[in-house]
Amino acid sequence: MCIRDRWEAERGIEVGLGVGIDRGQVVMGSIGAARHMNFGLVGYAVNTAHRLVELAQHGQIILSEAVYVGLGGRLEGWTFEALPPVLPKGRGEPLQIYIAHQGAAPEPAP
Repeated sequence: MCIRDRWEAERGIEVGLGVGIDRGQVVMGSIGAARHMNFGLVGYAVNTAHRLVELAQHGQIILSEAVYVGLGGRLEGWTFEALPPVLPKGRGEPLQIYIAHQGAAPEPAP
């Protein structure tokens, strides 16, 4: 039994991972001093990806429209489903987002 399953069974704690992906320019590098150094990323694409992570549920991969367009709407072995546009914190207009599915698209719910 993996630790995720054990924590859920024994403690009622659910652990999951969702992924958010955006595309754009970022600034990255080491921040700090010689005795305490951190690596950081800043930029609009970083902020948008973070907002998409907040929307993603366990096992989901959420893409921004910039990533979807950059892929030409196609990636071998994957399908993309448009979700309703969202208005992430810090944005002035809604953002079209997509969920990535490995393999064929899931069947619609009855």
